Amino acid sequence: MSGEENSAAELVEALRRWQEAGGTWRVWESNAAWASVALLRCDGGEEVDRLGSSDPAWLEFVATACIGEGSAESQASRLATEERG
Repeated sequence: MSGEENSAAELVEALRRWQEAGGTWRVWESNAAWASVALLRCDGGEEVDRLGSSDPAWLEFVATACIGEGSAESQASRLATEERG
């Protein structure tokens, strides 16, 4: 997914699947215009990929993750609901 502009819901869903498979992630970059996270192997080590976007909902998700609130799973559900209606 690196280098592509995906919706917040797609990115959070990718994080949820990554976590379900045992992987971990951490915020790599976060500012008012862009945010990205690094996908890490399940041992918390090697970076496998990065996800990033300027989507406002993604920026909010990453900012929330930075302060330790929510999870990829709960955010995926919330974003999917918002996109449907």
